[in-house]
Amino acid sequence: GTVRRCGTQTGTKRLDQINPGKGSSSPQNRGDGYDPVFAGSRGKIFFSADDGTHGREPWVVDNGATATSVGHGCGSSTLSATDPILGKSMTISGSTGLNNSVHVLLIGAPTSSPIQIVGNCTNYLDFKSFAVLYVTPVTLSWSVPVTVPNQTILLGSTATIQSWVLPPSFPKGIQLSNGVDLTFGN
Repeated sequence: GTVRRCGTQTGTKRLDQINPGKGSSSPQNRGDGYDPVFAGSRGKIFFSADDGTHGREPWVVDNGATATSVGHGCGSSTLSATDPILGKSMTISGSTGLNNSVHVLLIGAPTSSPIQIVGNCTNYLDFKSFAVLYVTPVTLSWSVPVTVPNQTILLGSTATIQSWVLPPSFPKGIQLSNGVDLTFGN
């Protein structure tokens, strides 16, 4: 059967079973054995399967809204978010071990290949398309609610968020959090 994962064993749940019982639905793409079994696009997974009644047909699984951690931060900076559900409030949280630092939360398109900035600091945003979403007061940790617009054009679209931590000695000592890939959904 198809499953939905949130990255934890307890968060993995069966959504449905295409061919109930002992039979297999034999999910695949074209069936030639040389291509990927599943193809993903805009938060959806496409494949073909046999339900045991209608023969092989195309299927799609919509994973809904997801917030998935990407890579790792440098230094002690971390970032997390709840799922971005259209018309609801999501929570974005960050932390660092740097005293007297300002967190600048950026949002934009994910980069096709992460860019190493300084030392082991990696940027997960496309530099050509990002915006400042939030700037924190000077603090070690923070959490902010963000209302996700209830606009169907956002359904299945993706964005990446990342926090840049700017210490008083900026640009020396800058830290970047991990990235968080967002897929907007219901």
